[in-house]
Amino acid sequence: MALAKEAMTGGGSKLSVSAALPATWNKTGFEALTWTQIGNLVNLGELGKTYNTTNFEPVSNPEIEPLPTNYSMGTPAVTYAYPREAGYDDGQAIMDAAVDSQDYHSFKVEMQNGTVKYFKARVSSNSLMLGGVSDIQMVTANLQIYTADQGFVTVAPTP
Repeated sequence: MALAKEAMTGGGSKLSVSAALPATWNKTGFEALTWTQIGNLVNLGELGKTYNTTNFEPVSNPEIEPLPTNYSMGTPAVTYAYPREAGYDDGQAIMDAAVDSQDYHSFKVEMQNGTVKYFKARVSSNSLMLGGVSDIQMVTANLQIYTADQGFVTVAPTP
């Protein structure tokens, strides 16, 4: 099996945001929202469950056993190019407002193969990297995902 046929790049992926939350935690609830795409997206970050751990250290055994405790659904660091002109990108404007509101927002990730992932998150930071003379000015927004044990709503691509 050739890896190239099994692997997928992030090229063609999109991230959209909505200030509203779905009425129901399913495809229908999320599809009913009005979405605004975040422009000049460079990196979508990582999605997925991450456990905190605690160590079990019995005195009779020198090996430490890590035990999972609580978890988060991820904190993707989403990166996009800062617009040259104010008011250039409506999606980025929603992200700017979201970091100060601390309200949950809905997010929609559209992957290259047509898979869509929906979730809600708070925007916990929205930092501008000014860089140097040869750098593109970028914004990194950290999303604190919270699904209330409902997980991501994943919609498979239509054939």
